[in-house]
Amino acid sequence: VHLILDYVNEEFFEKRKKPVTTRVNLSPGEVLTQTRRSIDRAIEAGTRPQPSFLILGAQKSGTTSLYEYLNQHPWVIRPKRRETHCLDWRWDETLKSTEERRKHCLLFYYAASMKPYPSLQTGDSTPSYLLDYYRVIPRLKEVFEHEPRMIILTRDPIRRAVSHYAMVTSSDGTKEQMT
Repeated sequence: VHLILDYVNEEFFEKRKKPVTTRVNLSPGEVLTQTRRSIDRAIEAGTRPQPSFLILGAQKSGTTSLYEYLNQHPWVIRPKRRETHCLDWRWDETLKSTEERRKHCLLFYYAASMKPYPSLQTGDSTPSYLLDYYRVIPRLKEVFEHEPRMIILTRDPIRRAVSHYAMVTSSDGTKEQMT
């Protein structure tokens, strides 16, 4: 299999003050892994710890919208569920070691299949982590030592309450939602 990379005009780089991209010199015989989304060097496999980000926030503050926007990027892979809750009510107290707890949390992501592709990122949106911070923060520090980026969304409390009231009193929805 031959990989053909696009020709890059050197003048393009010379006219810019900051480099647009980092030039990588490959060693002869070096293995590359490719998805529809990226090309990664096999020697860099496993260098990006997962998850890359966590979205926290108040109810009705836009966490779901932000999650959907981020997941439109071709290098972002959705977890197995939007709200993993692996650090609060899905936390397994029976697991004794940090490694066991880390493996349990990573089950909610496609971490193993993403390992060969360090350019890809994943994260979840579990807004309740913000409320349960006294338990979540120590657990987060234990199992995700790499400190994933935390995106915290808040909203004016009055507008949030009005939006929540409108949601729970709305007659729109399915029969199952109304009962």
